This record gives sequence, structure tokens and C-alpha cells, in this order.
Amino acid sequence: MPVPRKPGVPHSDHPGVRWDAPTSKWIGKVYDRSDRVGKRSKQIHVGYFVDEQACADACATKRAEVDAA
Repeated sequence: MPVPRKPGVPHSDHPGVRWDAPTSKWIGKVYDRSDRVGKRSKQIHVGYFVDEQACADACATKRAEVDAA
């Protein structure tokens, strides 16, 4: 079942990329499944971006670094 979206709020189809309303920027996060915090995967903050595609590219690069480690 698709997740209902709020009208007027940007959303991304890229994994790890979401809109941060307080800063009006895209935020990127990657999860490191090899490092656990309790039961959850460690969350790595990639950064805030004005451009959605730049955020998606940075997340993909960081995800490749995490997977290689």
C-alpha cells in the first residue's frame, strides 16, 4: 500500500533522501547494517543539500563507502 503524501510537501524517490521542512533543504542519511546501535542499524548523516539530485549522489557515494568497509 503506498504511503499517503502531504500535498505541497516535496518527496523523493531516492533511498535515504527526504525533505527537511524546518531547514527547507534535502537531507541525506545512510544506514550501516554492519554496525548496530541496539537492534537498529547505525545511522550516518550525509548532509543537507539544496538540490535533490546532489543529495542522492552524495548518499550513493556514502553508501558505496559504507558497503566497501
